[in-house]
Amino acid sequence: MPTLGRLAREGVSMEMAVAPSSWTPISMGAILFNTNPLNVSYGRGDFEVRNAQPGIAERLSAEGFYTACITANYLLDSPVIRRGFDDFTAMQRSDAEPGGRPLETSSLGVNRAAFSLLPRMRRSRRFFLYLHYMETHEPYFCPDPVLRELGASFSPPAFTSRVRTAYMRKDTHLSRKIPMEEGIRQLITHYDAAALFLDTAIRRLLGKLEVEGLLDDSVVIVTSDHGEEFADNTETQPTFGHNQNLSQMQIHSPLIFWPRHACAAHRCMRAAPFHRPRQSTAPWTRSCMESGRCRAAGPSSAT
Repeated sequence: MPTLGRLAREGVSMEMAVAPSSWTPISMGAILFNTNPLNVSYGRGDFEVRNAQPGIAERLSAEGFYTACITANYLLDSPVIRRGFDDFTAMQRSDAEPGGRPLETSSLGVNRAAFSLLPRMRRSRRFFLYLHYMETHEPYFCPDPVLRELGASFSPPAFTSRVRTAYMRKDTHLSRKIPMEEGIRQLITHYDAAALFLDTAIRRLLGKLEVEGLLDDSVVIVTSDHGEEFADNTETQPTFGHNQNLSQMQIHSPLIFWPRHACAAHRCMRAAPFHRPRQSTAPWTRSCMESGRCRAAGPSSAT
Protein backbone atom coordinates (compact mmCIF):
# COMPACT_ATOMS: atom_id res chain seq x y z
CA MET A 1 0.00 0.00 0.00
CA PRO A 2 1.98 2.99 -1.27
CA THR A 3 0.36 5.77 0.77
CA LEU A 4 0.46 4.05 4.15
CA GLY A 5 3.92 2.74 3.32
CA ARG A 6 5.15 6.29 2.67
CA LEU A 7 3.61 7.58 5.89
CA ALA A 8 5.29 4.77 7.81
CA ARG A 9 8.68 5.46 6.20
CA GLU A 10 8.51 9.23 6.70
CA GLY A 11 6.88 9.03 10.12
CA VAL A 12 6.98 6.68 13.09
CA SER A 13 5.37 3.26 12.84
CA MET A 14 4.61 1.48 16.12
CA GLU A 15 4.78 -2.08 14.88
CA MET A 16 3.98 -3.59 18.29
CA ALA A 17 0.72 -1.68 18.76
CA VAL A 18 -2.47 -3.51 19.66
CA ALA A 19 -6.06 -2.29 19.74
CA PRO A 20 -7.82 -2.21 23.12
CA SER A 21 -10.34 -4.79 21.89
CA SER A 22 -11.34 -6.80 18.83
CA TRP A 23 -14.68 -4.95 18.60
CA THR A 24 -15.23 -1.35 17.50
CA PRO A 25 -17.35 0.03 20.38
CA ILE A 26 -14.98 -1.12 23.10
CA SER A 27 -11.83 -0.11 21.19
CA MET A 28 -13.01 3.34 20.14
CA GLY A 29 -14.45 4.11 23.55
CA ALA A 30 -11.07 3.29 25.09
CA ILE A 31 -9.09 5.23 22.46
CA LEU A 32 -11.22 8.37 22.36
CA PHE A 33 -11.47 8.59 26.14
CA ASN A 34 -7.97 7.29 26.86
CA THR A 35 -9.23 4.67 29.29
CA ASN A 36 -8.98 0.98 30.04
CA PRO A 37 -11.28 -1.02 27.73
CA LEU A 38 -12.76 -2.67 30.85
CA ASN A 39 -14.29 0.74 31.59
CA VAL A 40 -16.24 0.72 28.31
CA SER A 41 -19.52 -1.05 27.70
CA TYR A 42 -21.98 -0.94 24.81
CA GLY A 43 -25.59 -1.97 24.65
CA ARG A 44 -28.95 -0.85 23.28
CA GLY A 45 -27.18 1.42 20.82
CA ASP A 46 -25.24 3.50 23.32
CA PHE A 47 -21.96 3.60 25.20
CA GLU A 48 -21.06 3.81 28.83
CA VAL A 49 -17.53 4.94 29.69
CA ARG A 50 -16.82 4.62 33.40
CA ASN A 51 -14.17 6.57 35.33
CA ALA A 52 -13.23 8.48 32.19
CA GLN A 53 -11.52 11.83 31.93
CA PRO A 54 -12.79 14.20 29.23
CA GLY A 55 -12.22 12.67 25.80
CA ILE A 56 -9.69 13.94 23.31
CA ALA A 57 -12.37 15.87 21.37
CA GLU A 58 -13.57 17.57 24.55
CA ARG A 59 -10.05 18.49 25.60
CA LEU A 60 -9.06 19.87 22.21
CA SER A 61 -12.34 21.76 21.87
CA ALA A 62 -11.64 23.40 25.23
CA GLU A 63 -8.27 24.52 23.82
CA GLY A 64 -9.95 26.24 20.88
CA PHE A 65 -9.69 23.51 18.24
CA TYR A 66 -12.41 22.93 15.68
CA THR A 67 -13.35 19.27 16.13
CA ALA A 68 -15.14 17.04 13.62
CA CYS A 69 -15.87 13.33 13.26
CA ILE A 70 -17.04 11.50 10.16
CA THR A 71 -17.66 7.82 10.73
CA ALA A 72 -18.80 5.15 8.31
CA ASN A 73 -19.48 2.86 11.27
CA TYR A 74 -22.99 3.54 12.53
CA LEU A 75 -22.16 1.96 15.93
CA LEU A 76 -20.28 5.14 16.83
CA ASP A 77 -23.37 7.32 16.41
CA SER A 78 -23.83 7.83 20.13
CA PRO A 79 -24.26 10.84 22.45
CA VAL A 80 -21.21 9.66 24.38
CA ILE A 81 -18.95 9.53 21.31
CA ARG A 82 -20.34 12.85 20.05
CA ARG A 83 -19.06 14.69 23.14
CA GLY A 84 -16.73 17.52 22.24
CA PHE A 85 -17.24 17.35 18.47
CA ASP A 86 -18.44 20.55 16.80
CA ASP A 87 -19.53 18.53 13.76
CA PHE A 88 -20.41 14.83 13.80
CA THR A 89 -21.52 12.85 10.75
CA ALA A 90 -22.47 9.17 11.00
CA MET A 91 -23.02 7.54 7.65
CA GLN A 92 -25.60 4.81 7.30
CA ARG A 93 -24.93 1.44 5.74
CA SER A 94 -24.71 1.72 1.96
CA ASP A 95 -27.19 0.00 -0.31
CA ALA A 96 -26.15 -3.34 -1.71
CA GLU A 97 -26.76 -5.46 -4.75
CA PRO A 98 -28.88 -8.59 -4.32
CA GLY A 99 -25.72 -10.64 -3.80
CA GLY A 100 -24.71 -8.45 -0.88
CA ARG A 101 -21.99 -6.44 -2.60
CA PRO A 102 -22.04 -2.78 -1.50
CA LEU A 103 -22.78 -0.32 -4.29
CA GLU A 104 -20.66 2.46 -2.86
CA THR A 105 -17.54 2.39 -0.76
CA SER A 106 -17.57 4.23 2.52
CA SER A 107 -14.39 6.15 1.73
CA LEU A 108 -16.07 8.11 -1.08
CA GLY A 109 -18.74 9.37 1.28
CA VAL A 110 -16.31 9.93 4.15
CA ASN A 111 -13.97 11.98 1.97
CA ARG A 112 -16.84 13.99 0.47
CA ALA A 113 -18.06 14.86 3.95
CA ALA A 114 -14.52 15.78 5.03
CA PHE A 115 -14.02 18.02 1.99
CA SER A 116 -17.26 19.86 2.82
CA LEU A 117 -15.67 20.89 6.14
CA LEU A 118 -12.59 22.45 4.54
CA PRO A 119 -13.86 26.06 4.81
CA ARG A 120 -14.39 25.61 8.55
CA MET A 121 -10.95 24.03 8.95
CA ARG A 122 -9.31 26.87 7.01
CA ARG A 123 -10.98 29.45 9.23
CA SER A 124 -10.04 27.75 12.46
CA ARG A 125 -6.52 26.66 11.36
CA ARG A 126 -6.44 24.45 14.47
CA PHE A 127 -8.57 21.37 13.97
CA PHE A 128 -9.04 17.77 15.03
CA LEU A 129 -10.53 15.64 12.26
CA TYR A 130 -11.37 12.02 13.06
CA LEU A 131 -12.30 9.90 10.03
CA HIS A 132 -13.46 6.31 10.44
CA TYR A 133 -13.30 4.33 7.20
CA MET A 134 -14.88 0.90 6.68
CA GLU A 135 -13.31 -0.59 3.54
CA THR A 136 -11.45 -3.30 5.43
CA HIS A 137 -14.57 -4.32 7.36
CA GLU A 138 -16.87 -7.03 6.05
CA PRO A 139 -18.11 -7.11 3.32
CA TYR A 140 -14.74 -5.63 2.17
CA PHE A 141 -15.61 -3.21 -0.59
CA CYS A 142 -13.37 -4.11 -3.51
CA PRO A 143 -13.95 -2.37 -6.86
CA ASP A 144 -13.47 -4.44 -10.00
CA PRO A 145 -10.45 -2.43 -11.30
CA VAL A 146 -8.58 -3.09 -8.06
CA LEU A 147 -9.53 -6.76 -8.11
CA ARG A 148 -8.30 -7.02 -11.68
CA GLU A 149 -4.94 -5.61 -10.56
CA LEU A 150 -4.74 -8.61 -8.26
CA GLY A 151 -5.78 -10.99 -11.02
CA ALA A 152 -9.16 -11.68 -9.42
CA SER A 153 -12.86 -10.93 -9.69
CA PHE A 154 -15.68 -10.53 -7.17
CA SER A 155 -17.04 -13.76 -5.67
CA PRO A 156 -20.49 -13.40 -4.01
CA PRO A 157 -20.11 -16.42 -1.67
CA ALA A 158 -16.85 -15.11 -0.19
CA PHE A 159 -18.24 -13.20 2.81
CA THR A 160 -16.70 -13.46 6.25
CA SER A 161 -19.78 -14.80 8.06
CA ARG A 162 -20.44 -17.41 5.39
CA VAL A 163 -16.81 -18.55 5.29
CA ARG A 164 -16.67 -18.64 9.11
CA THR A 165 -19.80 -20.79 9.35
CA ALA A 166 -18.62 -23.25 6.70
CA TYR A 167 -15.16 -23.42 8.28
CA MET A 168 -16.50 -24.15 11.76
CA ARG A 169 -18.75 -26.89 10.32
CA LYS A 170 -15.66 -28.32 8.61
CA ASP A 171 -17.40 -28.14 5.23
CA THR A 172 -15.27 -29.13 2.25
CA HIS A 173 -16.94 -26.55 -0.01
CA LEU A 174 -18.08 -22.97 0.48
CA SER A 175 -20.65 -23.49 -2.25
CA ARG A 176 -21.41 -26.25 -4.69
CA LYS A 177 -18.71 -25.03 -7.09
CA ILE A 178 -16.20 -23.44 -4.72
CA PRO A 179 -13.91 -25.62 -2.57
CA MET A 180 -13.27 -24.29 0.92
CA GLU A 181 -9.63 -23.43 0.24
CA GLU A 182 -10.62 -21.43 -2.82
CA GLY A 183 -13.34 -19.62 -0.87
CA ILE A 184 -10.82 -18.58 1.78
CA ARG A 185 -8.42 -17.39 -0.92
CA GLN A 186 -11.18 -15.30 -2.52
CA LEU A 187 -12.10 -13.77 0.84
CA ILE A 188 -8.49 -12.75 1.48
CA THR A 189 -8.29 -11.28 -2.03
CA HIS A 190 -11.40 -9.20 -1.31
CA TYR A 191 -9.72 -7.89 1.83
CA ASP A 192 -6.46 -7.09 0.02
CA ALA A 193 -8.35 -5.22 -2.69
CA ALA A 194 -10.32 -3.28 -0.07
CA ALA A 195 -7.08 -2.30 1.69
CA LEU A 196 -5.57 -1.07 -1.59
CA PHE A 197 -8.67 0.97 -2.35
CA LEU A 198 -8.61 2.48 1.13
CA ASP A 199 -4.97 3.42 0.61
CA THR A 200 -6.07 5.40 -2.45
CA ALA A 201 -8.77 7.17 -0.42
CA ILE A 202 -6.23 8.25 2.19
CA ARG A 203 -3.92 9.50 -0.57
CA ARG A 204 -6.75 11.62 -1.98
CA LEU A 205 -7.58 12.99 1.45
CA LEU A 206 -4.00 14.02 2.18
CA GLY A 207 -3.64 15.47 -1.31
CA LYS A 208 -6.69 17.67 -0.82
CA LEU A 209 -5.45 18.86 2.58
CA GLU A 210 -2.10 19.70 1.00
CA VAL A 211 -3.70 21.71 -1.82
CA GLU A 212 -5.73 23.63 0.77
CA GLY A 213 -2.59 24.42 2.76
CA LEU A 214 -3.77 22.42 5.76
CA LEU A 215 -1.32 19.53 5.74
CA ASP A 216 2.05 21.12 6.51
CA ASP A 217 1.21 21.90 10.14
CA SER A 218 -0.90 18.80 10.72
CA VAL A 219 -0.19 15.62 12.61
CA VAL A 220 -1.59 12.57 10.81
CA ILE A 221 -2.30 9.49 12.90
CA VAL A 222 -3.38 6.24 11.26
CA THR A 223 -4.63 3.41 13.44
CA SER A 224 -7.34 0.76 13.61
CA ASP A 225 -9.90 -0.34 16.17
CA HIS A 226 -9.15 -4.03 15.61
CA GLY A 227 -7.44 -6.48 13.30
CA GLU A 228 -8.95 -9.11 11.05
CA GLU A 229 -8.38 -12.86 11.21
CA PHE A 230 -8.38 -15.39 8.40
CA ALA A 231 -8.05 -18.58 10.46
CA ASP A 232 -4.37 -17.76 10.91
CA ASN A 233 -4.04 -17.39 14.68
CA THR A 234 -2.16 -20.00 16.72
CA GLU A 235 -3.38 -18.92 20.17
CA THR A 236 -6.94 -20.20 20.21
CA GLN A 237 -9.59 -21.71 17.94
CA PRO A 238 -8.94 -20.26 14.45
CA THR A 239 -11.82 -18.33 12.93
CA PHE A 240 -12.56 -15.44 10.55
CA GLY A 241 -13.22 -11.73 10.99
CA HIS A 242 -13.09 -10.00 14.37
CA ASN A 243 -14.93 -9.81 17.70
CA GLN A 244 -14.38 -13.55 18.01
CA ASN A 245 -11.36 -13.64 20.34
CA LEU A 246 -8.42 -11.55 21.55
CA SER A 247 -5.74 -13.24 19.50
CA GLN A 248 -3.00 -11.07 18.05
CA MET A 249 -4.56 -11.42 14.61
CA GLN A 250 -7.69 -9.68 15.88
CA ILE A 251 -6.05 -6.94 17.98
CA HIS A 252 -2.67 -6.28 16.29
CA SER A 253 -3.20 -2.89 14.62
CA PRO A 254 -1.27 -0.24 12.70
CA LEU A 255 -0.25 2.90 14.55
CA ILE A 256 1.52 5.49 12.41
CA PHE A 257 2.45 9.05 13.35
CA TRP A 258 3.35 11.43 10.51
CA PRO A 259 5.56 13.41 10.22
CA ARG A 260 8.34 11.87 12.27
CA HIS A 261 8.89 14.84 14.57
CA ALA A 262 5.23 14.66 15.64
CA CYS A 263 5.92 11.69 17.88
CA ALA A 264 8.12 11.76 20.95
CA ALA A 265 9.34 8.22 20.19
CA HIS A 266 11.69 8.93 17.26
CA ARG A 267 12.17 5.30 16.37
CA CYS A 268 10.21 2.44 14.92
CA MET A 269 9.45 -0.28 17.42
CA ARG A 270 10.11 -3.69 15.92
CA ALA A 271 7.54 -6.42 16.12
CA ALA A 272 8.03 -8.85 18.99
CA PRO A 273 6.89 -12.47 19.40
CA PHE A 274 3.16 -12.57 20.07
CA HIS A 275 3.55 -13.71 23.68
CA ARG A 276 5.42 -10.56 24.69
CA PRO A 277 3.54 -7.53 26.09
CA ARG A 278 2.49 -4.99 23.50
CA GLN A 279 1.44 -1.39 23.80
CA SER A 280 -2.18 -0.33 23.49
CA THR A 281 -3.25 2.34 21.00
CA ALA A 282 -5.31 4.07 23.70
CA PRO A 283 -2.48 6.12 25.34
CA TRP A 284 -1.72 8.07 22.14
CA THR A 285 -4.40 10.58 23.10
CA ARG A 286 -2.52 11.56 26.26
CA SER A 287 0.99 11.49 24.77
CA CYS A 288 -0.06 13.57 21.76
CA MET A 289 -1.55 16.30 23.92
CA GLU A 290 1.21 16.32 26.53
CA SER A 291 3.94 16.52 23.87
CA GLY A 292 2.70 19.96 22.76
CA ARG A 293 2.86 18.85 19.12
CA CYS A 294 -0.86 18.50 18.55
CA ARG A 295 -1.35 22.05 17.29
CA ALA A 296 -3.19 20.97 14.18
CA ALA A 297 -4.34 17.38 14.25
CA GLY A 298 -5.82 15.35 11.45
CA PRO A 299 -5.87 11.67 12.35
CA SER A 300 -7.51 8.96 10.29
CA SER A 301 -8.76 5.64 11.62
CA ALA A 302 -8.90 2.78 9.18
CA THR A 303 -10.71 -0.73 10.15
